[in-house]
Amino acid sequence: MTNNRFATGAFVFTRARGLEPRLPDDLLALAQQHRIHAVFVPTYPGDRTAIGRALSQAASGLSKEGFLLRPITRTSTEVVYGIVREQRDEGEHRLDHDFESTVSWSAEPDPAVVVGDHPIAQRVAEAYAELRGKVVADDWSTAITSYLEAHDAARVRGDGRVYWVPPQRLDEVRRYGAFLAEVGIDLVLCEIEADAKPIITSVAEQCLEDQLEQLVTAHA
Repeated sequence: MTNNRFATGAFVFTRARGLEPRLPDDLLALAQQHRIHAVFVPTYPGDRTAIGRALSQAASGLSKEGFLLRPITRTSTEVVYGIVREQRDEGEHRLDHDFESTVSWSAEPDPAVVVGDHPIAQRVAEAYAELRGKVVADDWSTAITSYLEAHDAARVRGDGRVYWVPPQRLDEVRRYGAFLAEVGIDLVLCEIEADAKPIITSVAEQCLEDQLEQLVTAHA
């Protein structure tokens, strides 16, 4: 039975904590234990996305070491970045850039391989090996939003970071929250004060109008 404290529903938001990359099959097995449908579990976005993430991870803080990663080729099947040493001459008020090497990835012949002998290229390769085939924090937003909206949640903020969930759906949302907790995401329920009831009524009505409009558009 739903807690009476949440008789008017609850505000809901999520917060990631210690979320590590996970294999999709592991997540599906965990979701099954919590009776969560697979459609609400994120899937691996592909190797092209993973190499982009590996490059971003390796580039973080790299300028402090005097290096830059600069794109040379970026397509859906090939990525090549230049490794550039940046030298600052404050006396001459100038920056010098020396090209040192490249780091590259290609969908063919072997998408598991990152090519490059430079130490920074090796960092990219290590990051890619850790990320390839796995779901990471950035992949969860769409799945969480889909679950909440499929369970009659209404957006309180336009960016979808805070939702109102009606009382009759809270038990299901708590179950999803238990699943998320094992992954490394906190789903937080906040009680709604009596003074906020008119606002929640307006939010719910607007959400219903939006859903009806989408149905009409879909069948037009």
